[in-house]
Amino acid sequence: MQRLRLVPDSVDDAIVSFDDYVAIVTLNAARDVVRHRHPERTRLEKRLRYILTRDSRLAVWQAPAGLLCGLAQWSESQTYAQTLPERILRGDLSAAALLRLFEASGAPLRLDALIDAALELSLPHTSDASPLELLADDRPSQQVELETRELVSILWSEVLELPERQRTALLLNLRIAGTHALALFPLTGVASLTELSEAMGMTVAGLAGIWSKLPLDDLSIATMMRSTRQQIINLRKSARERLRRRMNRRT
Repeated sequence: MQRLRLVPDSVDDAIVSFDDYVAIVTLNAARDVVRHRHPERTRLEKRLRYILTRDSRLAVWQAPAGLLCGLAQWSESQTYAQTLPERILRGDLSAAALLRLFEASGAPLRLDALIDAALELSLPHTSDASPLELLADDRPSQQVELETRELVSILWSEVLELPERQRTALLLNLRIAGTHALALFPLTGVASLTELSEAMGMTVAGLAGIWSKLPLDDLSIATMMRSTRQQIINLRKSARERLRRRMNRRT
């Protein structure tokens, strides 16, 4: 709805296909929940993406069926192997292991399917979990939720007191147990996406465009803020120290 309200102000904010937009938003929301509740899958995905994008012999690309991965020479292919080869990654996350896997498959693989298969072997207890079970409601009690919201609300009020550059460097890298934590604010009702984007000097569309990539690494933040990586590190360090002092006084 926030995106739609922007349309009268700029044609760039228009949504070409509303159905597609709703589908993408829903998918991203579901992925955020799974990523928050199952950080082990997120860590595995990040490691695989890193290898696939850093080795010139490998590639990951977008296709109608979703993200595909495989040998670089296949990167124009829109089709993929329907079944995975018996040789699935088991702890050996290396370029050499991926090359052997793709040679065995003889065709690109869906990235999600590869991640799920590798995760199932490393975490047997998740083998019977369906996507709906991964999204099952395991929320804490109402009292815990209220206490969490109060704490997040205090944190947000203190974040707003930070200088904008410190605030931006902190929020774009905000994480809990290594996973994306910026969603805490809208999920608890403490701050909307509009408020988050305004706090960082961004548009809602701009924030939505990087949402699935959060938390960003220092180099990416430096590029966005036209700073050096060390300056971003220093800004975030100053922000954390100030927040720590003020939160200790308030709590």
